[in-house]
Amino acid sequence: MKKIKSFLVARSSRNPEIGANFRLLRNVISISLLCVNSCSSFRLVGYPFLGQEILRLQCPCGPVPIQNRESSSLHLSSSADTKEPSPHFALPAPNLDLDPLAVVRTCMDSLKNVDDPYHNAGLEINFDFASERCRAAMGGDLPKFISFARNSVFSSMVGVSKVWSFSGDQPLSPIIPGSVTRGDMVTVLVEVIPHPEASKEEARHFLWTLQKERRPPKQGMWLVLECICVENAFELTL
Repeated sequence: MKKIKSFLVARSSRNPEIGANFRLLRNVISISLLCVNSCSSFRLVGYPFLGQEILRLQCPCGPVPIQNRESSSLHLSSSADTKEPSPHFALPAPNLDLDPLAVVRTCMDSLKNVDDPYHNAGLEINFDFASERCRAAMGGDLPKFISFARNSVFSSMVGVSKVWSFSGDQPLSPIIPGSVTRGDMVTVLVEVIPHPEASKEEARHFLWTLQKERRPPKQGMWLVLECICVENAFELTL
């Protein structure tokens, strides 16, 4: 974190654009970088999205989002814009108002629109909703999770051609009360069809297991503990 800020300070003296906007970075609590290279040609670029501009770092590896995970994303405002500033853009994140169905809906919708508003944003959203145990099982950090998501089973949930829905009349299981070692647990069953023309036989079912977090800073929020393909899990028991 300090290395990134020092790098930006050094660049600000040579790049007026960074110098003019570096004050926006002072209160960033955490920075999400998909690129870990020390690219010497980083520059700040504003990208239009829903009538506003999202602040990003641009480097030879491609655009990299800068996001304040504790509040909202930073953005560039146009000097010609005299209207009231629009609400800052932020990716969906866990919060106390989301019930288990809303969490799974958010995760599935973000996988369907995986590159909205930027490349792999949907995977970043899913990683944010994952519990620490779930993250550890998938590599422990975002780049490793993105690599994990390329496997044939998980990737069957990813992409605009996929059609998904909650499965059955009661996709949500009864809540399993928490214990002294864990929070409440619940499962949600989802059906995914590879593409609109696919037959029902080609559908896959995914069982999402969620657990209510017991520790800050996400205490009381529903997080993803596990997501398994039901068909594959059944085959492993034969």
